[in-house]
Amino acid sequence: TEEQRGGGPGSDRIGFDVVTLPPPGLRGPLARRNEDGSMPRKATPSVGKYAVDVQSFESLAIPTLAKKRADNGGAGGGGGPPGPAWG
Repeated sequence: TEEQRGGGPGSDRIGFDVVTLPPPGLRGPLARRNEDGSMPRKATPSVGKYAVDVQSFESLAIPTLAKKRADNGGAGGGGGPPGPAWG
């Protein structure tokens, strides 16, 4: 993930992007604050004051993690217990 800030130096954090490693190095919004600084709507998945872009996460992060898992022979990697199975 990469932190995203507003317009200028010293500006407030507005959210986070999910960024894949090259190739191809894709990027998409992972979580954002509402533009007016208000809390996300109750129907929107959120973490703290940030609304989560589930579609962006599912289209970028999950395939990247699944590929990494497949490249490791199905192991979860990192020496811990196997992670969740994404279908």
